[in-house]
Amino acid sequence: MDYEFHYYITYILAKRAGFDYADSYTIAYSSQYVDDNCLIFTINEGKSDEYKNHISQTMNILKPKSKLMRIYPCFHFVPGEYENDLARRKDGKMHILNTTPNSKNANILMDNALSTGDLYRIGVTTHCYADTWAHQNFAGYFDYFNGMGGLFEKITPDIGHADAQHLPDIPGLVWGDERLVSRNKEVNNTKRIIEAAENIFKKYKSYLNRNVDDKEIGEEWEKLKEDIENAIGRNFYGKDKERKHRVSRYKELLKDFKEYDEDDWFEEAVDREVVGLPDNYHEGLLSALKIFSDKYHKKTGFENFHWFKFQEAVKGHQELAEELYAGLFRQMEVEEY
Repeated sequence: MDYEFHYYITYILAKRAGFDYADSYTIAYSSQYVDDNCLIFTINEGKSDEYKNHISQTMNILKPKSKLMRIYPCFHFVPGEYENDLARRKDGKMHILNTTPNSKNANILMDNALSTGDLYRIGVTTHCYADTWAHQNFAGYFDYFNGMGGLFEKITPDIGHADAQHLPDIPGLVWGDERLVSRNKEVNNTKRIIEAAENIFKKYKSYLNRNVDDKEIGEEWEKLKEDIENAIGRNFYGKDKERKHRVSRYKELLKDFKEYDEDDWFEEAVDREVVGLPDNYHEGLLSALKIFSDKYHKKTGFENFHWFKFQEAVKGHQELAEELYAGLFRQMEVEEY
């Protein structure tokens, strides 16, 4: 999934499930920010209250395997049931880290997040739960298992769905995963999105009202399903020319909502002391050199701001995910396991 699902559709699901305006925004922002939280900051460096965040995404897919194991399986490629029928391949291969939709691990993570009542944790985990549909049949690991045929694919690293580029994430797209047996190889992204949305909506509804019955949830879902399908629009093959129109239709469903800006939460909580060049904040060429690093300071009430609460949710989610996967990591002899 990309920001269309992680922000807009998640926002729609939260509001229609019954979360209020502010809570729906918090859940949706947290969901999308998982993809944009790719920089490690040291706040109040060298002081007794120094704070460091954990990243939930990396643009460097050539990181050592042990570090990728802290990011991709935890936040984007939840290990599922590798013998799942939807994962049947022409070469018969299986992988113990293969992502499958609505897996046991994904449900444990999602249900635990809801049990905490922490909106940031719910948003973070909604992201990885939704990705079990979009990222199915790929593993969050550097392995030929992820490889797809073609010249471009041969020169890209076999990590996650890098070979498939953005194909798994685009609403409305129908594409082919030639690794899979004939009955599975046609991938309808809208179908996957609707299945993910249904499961998330039902979990949200049950969380907000434990006494709600399945019939009521089902009736509400059918109306919402129609709205989301209409917002996504027709299926298509090839180049995506409809994104702008889809986003416009999501906004119509949301009506009153707040636009997403990946810097909002950070700038709300942290003061930046400019030391280096203007591009340092977004991983400029000199940002890796300590002498050119900007300084970051907590604003008053730092622990009450969205950014801090999101980062604590990331740490909590990662801790549980690593606990769930510890046995798998040990089987693969991943460092520290």
